Amino acid sequence: MSSAWGNQVERWRAGINAWVTSETDTTATIRVEAVWQSVAWGYNVSNGVSAFCDCDGSDTPYVGTGGVYASKGETRTISMYTRDFTVPKTGNDRDVRCGAGVRLAGGYHDGTSRAYCSVRISHRTWYQPRRPASFAAKRSSDTSQSLTWAGDYTGLDGGYPWSGVYVDRGRDGATPSNLATLGWAATNYSDNSTEAGHRYDYRLYSYGPGGTSQATDTLTLYTTPIACALLEAYKPTATTVGLRATGAPAYVDSWEFQASTDGGATWADAAFDEDWVCADPPKGTVRFRVRALKSSGGSSPVTLHGAWAESNDVATLCAPLAPNVSAPGVVATGTAVTVTWQDNHPDGTAQSAAQVEVTAANGTVTTADVKGAATSWTRAASQQASAGTIRFRVRTKGDHADWGEWSSYAVVRVAVAPRAAITSPAASQVLDALPLAVAWEVTDATGVSQQSLSIADASGAVVWSATPGKGVRSLSVGTEAGFTNKSSYTLTYSMRAGSGLTLTKTVAFSTDWAQPVTPTVTPTVGDGYTLEILIEAAQTEPAAVSFDVVRVNPDGSKTTLVSGLKGGQTAYDSLPPLNVAYSYEIHAYAASGAVLNYVMPYLLDSDGHEVLSFGSAAQEHLALRYDAQGSESGKASGETFHFALGTGQDPLPAFYADGDIDVTGSHSYVIADADEYRAARRKLRAHADGWFRDAWGNVAVVAYSYQISYDAKQYMQWQLQLDVTETMWEEPNRG
Repeated sequence: MSSAWGNQVERWRAGINAWVTSETDTTATIRVEAVWQSVAWGYNVSNGVSAFCDCDGSDTPYVGTGGVYASKGETRTISMYTRDFTVPKTGNDRDVRCGAGVRLAGGYHDGTSRAYCSVRISHRTWYQPRRPASFAAKRSSDTSQSLTWAGDYTGLDGGYPWSGVYVDRGRDGATPSNLATLGWAATNYSDNSTEAGHRYDYRLYSYGPGGTSQATDTLTLYTTPIACALLEAYKPTATTVGLRATGAPAYVDSWEFQASTDGGATWADAAFDEDWVCADPPKGTVRFRVRALKSSGGSSPVTLHGAWAESNDVATLCAPLAPNVSAPGVVATGTAVTVTWQDNHPDGTAQSAAQVEVTAANGTVTTADVKGAATSWTRAASQQASAGTIRFRVRTKGDHADWGEWSSYAVVRVAVAPRAAITSPAASQVLDALPLAVAWEVTDATGVSQQSLSIADASGAVVWSATPGKGVRSLSVGTEAGFTNKSSYTLTYSMRAGSGLTLTKTVAFSTDWAQPVTPTVTPTVGDGYTLEILIEAAQTEPAAVSFDVVRVNPDGSKTTLVSGLKGGQTAYDSLPPLNVAYSYEIHAYAASGAVLNYVMPYLLDSDGHEVLSFGSAAQEHLALRYDAQGSESGKASGETFHFALGTGQDPLPAFYADGDIDVTGSHSYVIADADEYRAARRKLRAHADGWFRDAWGNVAVVAYSYQISYDAKQYMQWQLQLDVTETMWEEPNRG
């Protein structure tokens, strides 16, 4: 509030109070109050009083206000008249002059008193200025870029004052920062600090008392691309040329390639794919060059051509290198010899001709011409009439005028072919008894260096093979071949002579013999769920003189229980699988060598019980009979590692298995008999490992620990806890 007193008239004076009551962005409302004050008043006055208030130069008349009153000698202040004035704000803070007065008429104290004061009001509200309009950027040169715009001075003298322009620039993708600060009237700017090979991003702001405007759109200009620092020409294949650039320019729209075959004197356009490989380069010694093309951008874009970078020279047309030649190492006399080769043309051109040089055994040298692209040549059989050594070498020609290099020599040995015959078995012989007598004859001047025999069944599967020594010419084959009756077989004899020549002979034969009659096989389940298999031979001819008993396990593998068993004897299986189907093979052998194979399917039902067997022959057993329950767990062995993969990567470790595994199991049983309890306790304490057969056909060698507990309230009942760890398999001693 502002206040002041006016001039004194007799015993009174006028006063003024003024203050701001409200504001808008553009105006202020000022309340002006006129007051009357007695000064040691000596008379009573009540009529003929008027007052006025004015503000900011307004013309306000006096207004009657009634009367005033003060006792004799009293100093009294009375508000006479109040009025509100709305005045405009300007661009700056200012003081507004206000006035008030009181006039008395018709009395002893007639007169007029006026008072004046000033009230400070703030400037009108300022807002963020509008951003520059019509912003454009244009290339002038690599070292100078031209920026233009139009000022948006809307409200310059009011709410949107504009003081000037900020120019921001960013280089090569960096966030733009202030480059220049210009006055309010600026509408263009030249950036004379640019360089070739860069990208420049520009944006503008206006600024003023109301702050900084929004940025204009960012405009980008490019300067001329630099040349590649190093350009290397290489040959990814024999027929193509590739380019590798080091220090390539950062900003490129496309590339221009050229090639020169005269050392750079003249150049012609060359076609390269996106991997910078030219599929059809010019022929000869070629040099390449490349430059980058880039649009300058801006309001009047032009295409900028970078400087050329030149490569090293590469040869795209040259004489061939030596071809790779192959020929048989040895041939029989009177046999044609074919030489083949693979051309080696670094320039990728096709073979147009070849020459084959032959050095005969007597030293005579001849040359044969081969036309076109053929890569083989044959020397007639008649020219290998006698034993000896022949040498061959080859050279080729491509598009280049010169012949290529000669290859190294391919050496061919000509030798007399070996001869051999199988004398036993005879062709189509019927084998009615074992063993099979095998005999053969061989003739070769250079001797036998290696020989082998094999017998295959009708399907081609080899049932028997041997590699007899160099001097062996006969042998016999018995039951080890697994011959089956009434079947066809092929005997194959192969040999390699000292000369290196090979020879193969075959002969077919079949089997047809009188077989033993199927024996009587009686299985009996023993203690601990073992199996005793009684074999009784039939009393017919040909009689079986011995038997082999083989268990075919559930997984198809085979376990031989006994060999050479006599009729009336028993085979003992201490570890038959429980509660799964499997079988036994009984092989009956006659004195003639004839064989009968008999298969007996079997399933040993343990009624859910499991068995732990002990001793070197698994001859002692602990049958775990009641309420068998179990579980198994396995853990692969290996190493886990945590790697520093960086923020956001999987924090879990990597595991590297070493191929080992630990398998453990936990099994529980009820022992409901005192005798079984004592036997279990004695056997478990006497051993540390054994063979464990579970109720699902699995068999394993295990190390174990056990715990036997009981509840006194449960008469004659014990709990057995058996914890096992599987160990390496070991067959029991079968005698």
